[in-house]
Amino acid sequence: MSQRITAVVAADLSGAIGKRGGLPWHLPDDLRFFMRYTTGKPVLMGRKTFDSIGCKPLKNRLNLVLSTRPIDVDGIEWVSTVEQALQRSRDEPELIVAGGAGIYALLEPLITDVRMTRIHTRIHEADTFFPISLPGGGWTLMERELHGMDERHAYEFDFEWWSRSTPLG
Repeated sequence: MSQRITAVVAADLSGAIGKRGGLPWHLPDDLRFFMRYTTGKPVLMGRKTFDSIGCKPLKNRLNLVLSTRPIDVDGIEWVSTVEQALQRSRDEPELIVAGGAGIYALLEPLITDVRMTRIHTRIHEADTFFPISLPGGGWTLMERELHGMDERHAYEFDFEWWSRSTPLG
């Protein structure tokens, strides 16, 4: 079985994904997409991302946190290497990479798919950026679903699915 490794990310038009340790926007339908897409799958994140979600596990998922500084939290499996994360999730058809920027960069050679929420704005105060350039690098846009601005969403955004047939790793 060949495991898909999928980065799930929300980014603005400049590739910004974070501001002061959090998301620089609140988009309920993006959060709903993340929950729906990742439920039942192993999710790998870095320590800073884990801290930013309140130091608690995501429900109904195998929570893998890549860090050399583990703490005792029920529902979290700490891994100190990418190889440990891949070994732990080897029997699953898909591993989700949920960030942050350093984890996306570390896994980039292995990532086969990107599920990106592309937000139609530029956050000037952003301090964290998605390290994978889309389009480019052999990536193909497989699907795009438009989402307009409304009373719950301050920005228009698109749900995009990018894939590459051959990962770099």
